[in-house]
Amino acid sequence: MDPDSPAQTVHLGRNATLMDAMEELTDQTDATWYPWGRSLVVVNKIEVTRMLLGKRLTRRFVDVDMQQVLAELAESSGVPFTYTPGVLQRVPQKFRRVTLTLDDATVEQTLQDISAATGLKFTMTANGVEVTYAAPATRTLR
Repeated sequence: MDPDSPAQTVHLGRNATLMDAMEELTDQTDATWYPWGRSLVVVNKIEVTRMLLGKRLTRRFVDVDMQQVLAELAESSGVPFTYTPGVLQRVPQKFRRVTLTLDDATVEQTLQDISAATGLKFTMTANGVEVTYAAPATRTLR
């Protein structure tokens, strides 16, 4: 959480437990939490998405459908991807199949490379990654 952001009140029931409070924190704010040893860590939900997209992968895709590549990246990172309706159909046909070699690359960097080639835009949100279409493709993937 940003220490410079204004305080936010979390509303709890009268007999709420600590667990109830932590769950309400997640429901009522842009924060989430996880245990760390004997402590609890509270972080912004988008920061969690960013950390998960930092996962490094070594993988090779040869002439694989774009939707399958994105599904594998989502699964590997543990981050759900949501798609605006028809977004993958807006990608030019020649960019809908991917040949891509990942050598200890982060999922985030891979998404940036895919974006540059296809016009897809990947936006980190509190709920995962939102996939939209930004512009025509400008280069090919290698």
